[in-house]
Amino acid sequence: EKLGSVLSSLHQYSDAAKIYQSCLSIYEKEFGKENVHCADVLAGLGAACSQEGNYDSALTHFQTSLQIYKNDVGAESEEVAKVLLHIGAIHDKRMENDE
Repeated sequence: EKLGSVLSSLHQYSDAAKIYQSCLSIYEKEFGKENVHCADVLAGLGAACSQEGNYDSALTHFQTSLQIYKNDVGAESEEVAKVLLHIGAIHDKRMENDE
């Protein structure tokens, strides 16, 4: 998971997405799909996809992450707020691209 974050910070979003996908597979097997660890990875994957301009995939990952966070840590959590900000940013980018 940390490697994905490092790769994203180096603007290597495609490589980061691959790492996040691998990590997600491991976490899903280890903890189940509805675990906060998976939500963390999904949020990172969403961010990498967003940076690549793949907004549909990013939204899918963020929305899945959002549901897990709401169920696991609560709708009023910092994690939920951060994901909502990412979702809003994607909608802003889409509006800019439509102009």
